[in-house]
Amino acid sequence: IAAAGCLLTAAVLFTPARLEMEARGTLQPVVQQDVFAGIDGRVEKVLVAHRDRVEGPDPQTGRPGTLLCVLRNYELEEELARLAGERATLEERLAAISRTLLERQLAPVESDRLSAEQASIRQRLQSVDAQLAVCRRKQEQLSIYSPIDGQVITWDAAGLLLHRPVVRGDRLLRIAQTDGPWQVELEIAEDRGGHVLRAKQQTEGPLRVRFILAADPAKSYEGWLVELDSNAHDRPGEGRTVLAKVQIDRNQVSPLLPGSEVRARIDCGRCSLGYRWFHDLAAWLRRIWFWW
Repeated sequence: IAAAGCLLTAAVLFTPARLEMEARGTLQPVVQQDVFAGIDGRVEKVLVAHRDRVEGPDPQTGRPGTLLCVLRNYELEEELARLAGERATLEERLAAISRTLLERQLAPVESDRLSAEQASIRQRLQSVDAQLAVCRRKQEQLSIYSPIDGQVITWDAAGLLLHRPVVRGDRLLRIAQTDGPWQVELEIAEDRGGHVLRAKQQTEGPLRVRFILAADPAKSYEGWLVELDSNAHDRPGEGRTVLAKVQIDRNQVSPLLPGSEVRARIDCGRCSLGYRWFHDLAAWLRRIWFWW
């Protein structure tokens, strides 16, 4: 029994194995961009739906991208109407003063008064025009255009946005280039991120990653870890995690569904079979020992 125990211990300690760290993530197009509200308002129209193809702006002609949705801001409309009315009143008064100065013989005092009022009205017109220009720029932001070529991947955009009040900075839609490159975005638990970081530092090339899709778990795929965040982040329900990006061959992965759940194993190099089996327990014991 002692000999068998020694042999088993030696096998566990000295049998080589591959250390793989588990992680979860999602399948995503590499090029994607969120569309945000640039001004407060109410969503009046939604002109696109899920999976619609859209175009980005044309830098040569200056043509904007595909119109995605239209907002409405009642306060801005009232301000524009007020400024337009004030400008019309000022122009009428300015025209009346100009006619009076040209057609009538006025006393010097009256002429000087009207000239001063004329100058004041012109200054006021410049101020109103500047305010109108600002309001018109804000009005242009009520029309939301696609920033890139791609496909709408927001589900039920009309049901999500139509007649909904939004404030500046609210995310409205997400556009992705689904016909371009894809990647897997992983969230690695912080206590396993150290193994991945050390393996990345010790390896010249990217780390190999095996993964399966929740949409088709019967088939596994391979990719390469090309980017690892140097910071840990708090994730609701997940604790602290380290973000990583895995490069994949889109032609080998199917189905390509944005946001599809992925379960992955990251190859962190060689180790003993015992360490592969019990590294989590060893880490827990080291933490307990530290606090003692």
